[in-house]
Amino acid sequence: MNRATPRVFVAIILFIVPVVGFLVSISLFIPGVREMIIGFGEIHIVHRALTHPAWHERMIEWAYAGLVFSLLLAVVVTVFMKDVCKIADCFFNKDLVYSIRRLWTDIPMLYTKSFCAVFFGLNIVFALHTAIFMIGNHDWELLFSRSPLVVGELAIGRYFYNIFSLVLMNGRFLPVLTNLVNFIFFALAAVMLCSYWRLPKSILIYSVTGLLFVLQPYIIARMYGMGGGYYMTLPFFVLAGFFLGDKAVKQDSRTRRLGFVLLAALSFWFALGTYAVVVSTIAVVFIGRFVIEYTSEEKPPRILKMAAAHIWTILAIVLALCFHVVVVAHLGKTGKLSTGSYMTETIGLRDIPSRLIEIVRVSFRYLFEYKVPFFPRSFTLLFTALFAVSLLAAGLKIFRSKIPAKTRFLNIAVFLILFYAALFFSFTSSLITNTDIFFWARVDFFGIAYFHILIVAVLFQSNINFHRNVSLLFCFILIYISAISDFYAMKVWKLGFDAEKMEWNRLIARIETTAGYQDDKDYRLIILGATRAYRPYFYDGKYHQEDLLDWPYMASWGSQPVRLFYAYTAHSRDGLWRQVVHSKEPEEFNEIIDKMTDELEGAEAWPSLQSIFIKDDVIFIALDRTELERVKQGLPPSTD
Repeated sequence: MNRATPRVFVAIILFIVPVVGFLVSISLFIPGVREMIIGFGEIHIVHRALTHPAWHERMIEWAYAGLVFSLLLAVVVTVFMKDVCKIADCFFNKDLVYSIRRLWTDIPMLYTKSFCAVFFGLNIVFALHTAIFMIGNHDWELLFSRSPLVVGELAIGRYFYNIFSLVLMNGRFLPVLTNLVNFIFFALAAVMLCSYWRLPKSILIYSVTGLLFVLQPYIIARMYGMGGGYYMTLPFFVLAGFFLGDKAVKQDSRTRRLGFVLLAALSFWFALGTYAVVVSTIAVVFIGRFVIEYTSEEKPPRILKMAAAHIWTILAIVLALCFHVVVVAHLGKTGKLSTGSYMTETIGLRDIPSRLIEIVRVSFRYLFEYKVPFFPRSFTLLFTALFAVSLLAAGLKIFRSKIPAKTRFLNIAVFLILFYAALFFSFTSSLITNTDIFFWARVDFFGIAYFHILIVAVLFQSNINFHRNVSLLFCFILIYISAISDFYAMKVWKLGFDAEKMEWNRLIARIETTAGYQDDKDYRLIILGATRAYRPYFYDGKYHQEDLLDWPYMASWGSQPVRLFYAYTAHSRDGLWRQVVHSKEPEEFNEIIDKMTDELEGAEAWPSLQSIFIKDDVIFIALDRTELERVKQGLPPSTD
């Protein structure tokens, strides 16, 4: 084969694919086109009737994914055609196995060994979580269905939610594999963070810092709900954006430079569109780079000079934020955006001064107390001590640097401002939203967790061995404390989960022995409240945050799939039992309640024998005393 043939062939294909993909994706947004495709499939492919609303929703998912893929591929074709053609030439004319082996061996051992250490540590610590397929109360729907780009996720601004899952695993939440994919990307992000913050090129330092980063108890909040958005992959996309921004600076061609900027912006945008809280990650990682550069040089550089060196990264961040704001604004304009979510509700201008003051106050509280489950006080205080040592080490380094004596104190002041700015902007998402999301571990996973690693990185920048040794010693202790907390969380979750399943089994057994129950009859369900969370009974500490312990696995908003798996499986699959939810069917709910006036007078909350009764085609279950009293008073339930 002529060596030019593969290049020409690949070039033609790569120009055609994004254009065709874009046109097909646009056409899928037209209801008539979707209906035509479904009809063709019914007649010529599956030879049976299909559920049209479900397939319409699925094709809209494909349309969004196709638009993103087409845009990304168009950038690759336009800017990186020569590089892609070189890869094609390698595929057609060279030994692929040899090329892959050569590519792997070209990666420095520093990165491969430290990645393996971090990935291995994650899998060891969370082996039980992986082995028993442990899930959280947000994951039930995914156990028996694909994870769609549902309207509910669009409503809270997560318009890229599940696209990663759809592309990689066809939207499935799978045992073992889901954890492994998350761990691979999270371990990669840990190594990338060490590299971006210019830690000393030591396998030990990279491995220890990476392990501390991934095992901090903040990960517990993300492990509690694994299935939906693959949240542990988001740090990778944020770090990839920063590396692409740095790559743009090194390009001689303006076209390639802008291409790298656009790729960086897309990487940031994907993370923001999946979970907007990563704006805190972007802020603290970027400011952290400034802190590291300021302390690593013999002569601290000027702030404006550092900013100018990262101008392309700044442009990529601004573009990503603009893309995100435009999409969210469009969702709001079309009525698809809900109110009340911390991911979409922004703070008013007049409230910003008070929120700034609150963040200053809370940021110092984070250094001394963090009353969240599975966060021992020793973890917080050790990081506070490490913070003090890092301030001292960096201050001494600047004071001994080759700069005029009269400017040393000014440089130390600039460093302190930068360092505190990294802490302050760890709460960027709290600054933007009008919801109080302080001390939410699932939010702090994307903010303060990075500031902790920045403390370690600053100490490792010191040219005094004692400071590095102190940092290394503290890291080992903190890794041990973190691992113990992670193991403890899994123990509490497992025991609490088993207890909740036992209660649901009791509940279903009670229903089946209640007077009037018929096994083959169609029933509607009225459920007031939810079953208790039993995890607090197995946890021996005080805490502030609620979701890791107080939210039951059998969440009220996901009770149907819960019962599908742990209770009346046959009834649910046959469609014999259907829950009537007030927020979705208020008229039907009120109509049922109006017919149960006499029965409600004697009803009591679970586990009383009067907590369940059957009338006609309705099974009534009162799990919560407060909700039952509200309904007795003619008020709607406060929760579903």
